Amino acid sequence: MNIFKKLFLSIKNIFIKKNEIKKLPEPENDINQDSRNNFIESLKVTPIEKINKKKVETLTCNGDGLGIQKKIRS
Repeated sequence: MNIFKKLFLSIKNIFIKKNEIKKLPEPENDINQDSRNNFIESLKVTPIEKINKKKVETLTCNGDGLGIQKKIRS
C-alpha cells in the first residue's frame, strides 16, 4: 500500500506544479522630512485657555435685607 501511495504522489508531483509565493514590491514613496513634520504639526491641538471667574459679587440692600426699609423717603 505504501508503494502505491509513493507512486501516486510522485506522478501527482510531476503533473501538478507548485505555485511559488510571490512577494509584493516595496513601495517607492519617499517621504520628505518637511512634509512629515508638517503633518505632525497639523495633528497637534492647541489648548484653549479658560478664564475662571473667581470673584463673586453679592448684592447689598439698604434696610434689613428683605426689601423692607424702616424709613420711607420721599
